[in-house]
Amino acid sequence: MNYSISFTKTLLPAAMGAFISLSAIAAPATLVDLDGDGVIGVDEITQIRAEQRQAKLTQYDTDGNGELSRNERQAMRDDRFNEQLESFDADGDGDLSREERRAAKDARRDAIQSQLDVNQDGEVSEEEAAGMKQVRAEHKDKKGRKHGGKKRGHSNDGEGRDDRA
Repeated sequence: MNYSISFTKTLLPAAMGAFISLSAIAAPATLVDLDGDGVIGVDEITQIRAEQRQAKLTQYDTDGNGELSRNERQAMRDDRFNEQLESFDADGDGDLSREERRAAKDARRDAIQSQLDVNQDGEVSEEEAAGMKQVRAEHKDKKGRKHGGKKRGHSNDGEGRDDRA
């Protein structure tokens, strides 16, 4: 079975949302098979994410209180946008068009997929994707608890009824 298609179409976009949304820069964090077992596991992804968060905190926590304020988070977002603009503004108009944003997203996806493909055979196997799948599931569960386990506009009866007035 070819897991690359399912990885690219379903797992990667959601995982990128969980992983890349934390990124302060346009390029994704470098994923590394730290224990040399041929896959990038949950512990490795968690460690990399923690290191990335700490690096962002060190860089952007200008008041040194150990947290990013609204202004500090905005500075981080501005830096990320400026780096993306510098890298992907192909027509040089100072704005990212839909096509340029797509190119940036595709470049991040390709970089992550390449890093997850530990054996570099050109495809991300189920085993290689397992760590990211688990991180995605944990992120989804955490997000569900954060919002009371409900999707907006849906009732708890599982019928998917829109409760908005």
